[in-house]
Amino acid sequence: MSAALPPDLLEFERYSLPDVECKLSAVLDLAWDSQMQDWDLVNANPDVLPRVMSLFAEQSLSEDERFSAMCLAVASYDEILLRGETAPEIWSSLVQQLALNPRLYLSIVWYWAQPGVRDDESFAVSAAMAEVWELVSEQVRAGRSRDA
Repeated sequence: MSAALPPDLLEFERYSLPDVECKLSAVLDLAWDSQMQDWDLVNANPDVLPRVMSLFAEQSLSEDERFSAMCLAVASYDEILLRGETAPEIWSSLVQQLALNPRLYLSIVWYWAQPGVRDDESFAVSAAMAEVWELVSEQVRAGRSRDA
């Protein structure tokens, strides 16, 4: 994740951790190295998505593990779109997961959405993720005002 969240949401900025990436790599039989950068992008592959999606059903995952798994899931879905394919059932499931825990996943949503939001060169998934951004950023802001 390289693009900082908007200033009013910086407290929710989060990154995938190397030790978690290593653990998930072992579980999912993926490449990992201590010097690896962009683990999610390196391992992004539509074929890994069913296994990653099944992880979200496990209650035993930590928040850090859920975050890193979602990084990989979105990058893999972007690969589907780059191939000119669609997978509406997978996208629907991803959006549901993102909306269930918007504070956890806000950095992921912003990373993929911000090129589309800012009219920069975007990822294949950016337009769809910009819609998710509208939903989850509103949820987080509304939740914070209720907490105040």
